Amino acid sequence: PMDDDGLIVEELEAALEKLAAEGKRAKLLYTIPTHQNPAGCTMPLERRQRVVELAKKYHFLIMEDDAYGELWFDDEPPPSLYSLSGGQHAIKVCTFSKIIATGLRMGWILAPEALITRTAAVRYDMGTSPFQGRVIAEMINNGDLERHIGRLRAIYKKKLERVEESLARYCGDFCTYVKPAGGFFLWLLLRPGIPYAEVQRVAGERGVIVGGGPQFHADGASSNHLRLAFSYVPIEDIEQGINLLGEAMTEVASAVGVK
Repeated sequence: PMDDDGLIVEELEAALEKLAAEGKRAKLLYTIPTHQNPAGCTMPLERRQRVVELAKKYHFLIMEDDAYGELWFDDEPPPSLYSLSGGQHAIKVCTFSKIIATGLRMGWILAPEALITRTAAVRYDMGTSPFQGRVIAEMINNGDLERHIGRLRAIYKKKLERVEESLARYCGDFCTYVKPAGGFFLWLLLRPGIPYAEVQRVAGERGVIVGGGPQFHADGASSNHLRLAFSYVPIEDIEQGINLLGEAMTEVASAVGVK
């Protein structure tokens, strides 16, 4: 379970205690602590420290998905779970596909030495391109990648600002959200009584594609949320798209009697 600050540590601890009482233990915790997908939230330092403490106490490994960690807008995120664990209780998994190109299926891993040794022994990698690897290495070595990420942060920050301005103008009566500190996504919570599925359907008919809340739950649990992804959309098209989304919300709210 999550709240606006990400993983709820008390819920995690309760689940671990329950397993321990049954003579069982968790082996792995998968989490996206920074600019989480879909919610966009970032776990604060105190929670990260507690997660690491629990990993040490209950002897499980943390898999930290850091796909969006480099894409912060104003303030750099708290230290990673991997670094807080001293590199002993976490694997940090990162990707170039979110910071260079979507089709670039390469990344990097930070992990305890024993795991790195075993991972490096893998000989099958689904056809990774050596040429692409050389290009990435050159970008890293000459500083191009760092400069490129800086440009991305500025671009995505401006896009988020445009999204927020447009949401306030066209959708403010129908939804709320917590502003993300980075990443690609906004997680809209619709007002009670406005069904996300109908808004999703009507918006889709207008050419606006949004993700529905339950599709992001492992068990398909009900969630009256919509996920907006703003990274790909040209900044000049954002207001029009949010306007159309607002029209969909207005239509659905009227149909179900929400004023």
